[in-house]
Amino acid sequence: MPLLVAPALSAGSLGAQEQPHLPVRPGLALRPWCDEDAPAVRVAFDCPAIQRWHVRRLDDDEAREWTAQWVDRWPLHRLALEHSTANTASCRVATRAGFRAEGVLRGSVRHADGWHDMHLHALLATDSVSPR
Repeated sequence: MPLLVAPALSAGSLGAQEQPHLPVRPGLALRPWCDEDAPAVRVAFDCPAIQRWHVRRLDDDEAREWTAQWVDRWPLHRLALEHSTANTASCRVATRAGFRAEGVLRGSVRHADGWHDMHLHALLATDSVSPR
């Protein structure tokens, strides 16, 4: 089926470029995952609060695979994130990082205690982000 709108970027145009490092506020930047992050990711997934919201845990090999998969997967115009409406800590992190709340996705993700509504936040390349 042909597209009626030209894509923002042609297919494969970002593949050869370095992923961006996006400063969010002083001392905080969004950057690509790297191999050195795998141990921290594994430790984070040992936390019961992380397991509650991500419904999984990772061993060392899975953490390395998880961080490695992101090398070829990166957005440029819009970054979006979702978290359970019951996960107030994630909401604070998203807001402090400059992600704007956009709405609620009802019954969107199933956690161990049932279906959760999810907050949707996004950060656009054109958004001005003030230090918080």
